[in-house]
Amino acid sequence: MVNPESYTYVVMAELKPTMFDNCTFCKKEIQTNVMKIRCPICNFWRHMKCTQMINSAIGADDTICPNCISTILPFNGIQDDEEFLYAISGNSSIANVDYDKLSRIKLELHDHCDAKRSVYEENLDADTNYYNTHFSSTASYLGTDQINKILLNNEPKLQSLLHINARSLAKNRHNIITELSLLNNQFSVIGMSEIWTKQDEVNPDIPGYSSFIKSRPNCKTGGGVGLYIKNDLYPKAKLRDDLYSDPLYESLFIQINQPGRDALVGIIYKPPDVNLDEYNVAFDNLLKQLSNETKPCFILGDFNINLLKHNMHKPTENFLNMLLSYGYYPLIDKPTRITTDTATLIDNIITNVHEMQLTSGIWTVDITDHLPVFLILPQNQRSKPHKVIINKRQTDESRICSFKNELSVQNWDEILKDGDVNEKYDALMKTVHKLYDKNFPLISHTLHVRNIHRPWITKAIRNSIKKKSTLYKKFLKSRTQAALNKYKIYRNKLTAVLRKAEKCYYASKLEAAKHNLQKTWKVINTIILRKKAETGIPSVIQNNQTVNDPKEMADIFNNFFANIGQDLAKKIPKVDANFRDYLTGSIPQSIFLNPTTACEITTIIAGLKNSDSKGYDELSVCLLKKCSYELVLPLTSIFNQSILEGTVPDQLKIAKVVPVYKSENRSLVSNYRPISVLPAISKILEKLVYNRVIDFINEHNILNDSQYGFRKKILYIYGTYRSY
Repeated sequence: MVNPESYTYVVMAELKPTMFDNCTFCKKEIQTNVMKIRCPICNFWRHMKCTQMINSAIGADDTICPNCISTILPFNGIQDDEEFLYAISGNSSIANVDYDKLSRIKLELHDHCDAKRSVYEENLDADTNYYNTHFSSTASYLGTDQINKILLNNEPKLQSLLHINARSLAKNRHNIITELSLLNNQFSVIGMSEIWTKQDEVNPDIPGYSSFIKSRPNCKTGGGVGLYIKNDLYPKAKLRDDLYSDPLYESLFIQINQPGRDALVGIIYKPPDVNLDEYNVAFDNLLKQLSNETKPCFILGDFNINLLKHNMHKPTENFLNMLLSYGYYPLIDKPTRITTDTATLIDNIITNVHEMQLTSGIWTVDITDHLPVFLILPQNQRSKPHKVIINKRQTDESRICSFKNELSVQNWDEILKDGDVNEKYDALMKTVHKLYDKNFPLISHTLHVRNIHRPWITKAIRNSIKKKSTLYKKFLKSRTQAALNKYKIYRNKLTAVLRKAEKCYYASKLEAAKHNLQKTWKVINTIILRKKAETGIPSVIQNNQTVNDPKEMADIFNNFFANIGQDLAKKIPKVDANFRDYLTGSIPQSIFLNPTTACEITTIIAGLKNSDSKGYDELSVCLLKKCSYELVLPLTSIFNQSILEGTVPDQLKIAKVVPVYKSENRSLVSNYRPISVLPAISKILEKLVYNRVIDFINEHNILNDSQYGFRKKILYIYGTYRSY
């Protein structure tokens, strides 16, 4: 921490008359004949007597005024702040702000649904008695730490929902991600209203979530709704665009597959200028269709209907009565948009779930002027932290040297003898794999996966975010202009610090990766929010049945990829032309494949493109290059035997095939393309044969002069010149 009083200032005496501004501390005019100093940051002057001094000689760079210190270092003196000490000590007396005023402003039903009347009153209507049990549990204002105590489970099923009025997702995306990163577990579904996206734009990404987005048509500004579903829950969600929609509001619904009954989750935004009577008619049609679904339903959104005024505004009362008539009821009963002058309940979560105890509340974070609202379904137990166990080989330089040394002392006499090429290659691989497993053993690593990781948010910054939240809670409690100004000043300083921390983090990452283009682009893609392609395949559909077993899925992909060539060939129309018609004529000379040498193989290995990708044999090109001297003799013998017999070793024909997703439905194998990774050693044999064949073709001028593609030193642009 920096104390402004610890700064030393240098006295500046002016001998010539000069015009000075007023002192930045006492605001009085600075005379030319008095001692004064100037801040090198803001260039404003102040009286020497207005400055605390320490008698030591330091350069002029240390004459920064206290105001600039406070601006540059927003957490200066924070160790003396009483609220900060409470926060870091874990004392909850400050964090648990008393919301007496806001608690008195809440949704209270009357007449047919008066929650204050006795639940067991004899003359009370049965429906009233029933709904009283639901309205008796009220929503609470909770901070991040308090939500972490109740948001316990993180399993891939619908367990919690959150609604955020984004007020431009592009503008507030970083604030949303920062607040979400402070949660120990993820919300299952996040509904966002007023995202302000356009149809021709890329959907904004939230780490750990996949999205369904619905923007306003014809690229109109404003509005827009979206549903963000946890990545492990996303495969179970499907869009329900068949549900009723109306131009009076914006809506988006999904259906989530889960044990028992599927659940419907929707997001709705009603613009404030829409006539409420007309909206009630449209919303009634939607509720009628939802009721016919007979599924548990959760509707999140900004309805722009202040339910606190239902007893004095007839259309609002009609809206609430309509909900109750279909078995739906609101879960939020306290103001969600609070200013210095108003407190309204316009954001809500509406549900038809009656048979379980639901926990709802209002999250006191300052993402926008609308407070987020949440719902947590009953959770049986606290989930364990998400861990991923991976098996990884250690390939440091010392282990590579040990591997090379053991290869160099091996006796290759059996392989150097004439014999079957498959037996020779199998013997080589047996020795190589034995030494490979010995020097590069598989080590199990446990990765603790965080939901949303913001590595530049240090412990100190987390404490500062807590203080900002405390100041925001104080404003919500008092609703005074002074509390609002104090909160905004601290918020702006914290925003500057967060941006600086993020900038420094990525700058260090780019500096560390400046000699590696692949790692550099990885950092750049993270900065520009380019979404990483999902690699998991949870299930596939075969004969209208869902298959989840990994072995069965592998067999399905294998059969599809193995037969796709034949299936496509059958669709090619037959023609009378023969491939010989396109050749220049018969060549009397026969092609002869010369034996290779150790020097040629070494040259070919050195010319291979560096790659860490591995075939089924786990040998990469990079490792092969480092061990080329030790392996060149047995490889020379094997390749010469292969050329002599005209046989490729069987192990070199085995490819590791990876299905790569293209587009549309992830459960259909036809929406994947195969990427085959052959053993790195097969590239050497391929190059050997290629060099001999291409030399023969060029020597006898077999290819047509107009063949420009895939020919060395012949550019395709030559064909363009010839066409002119």
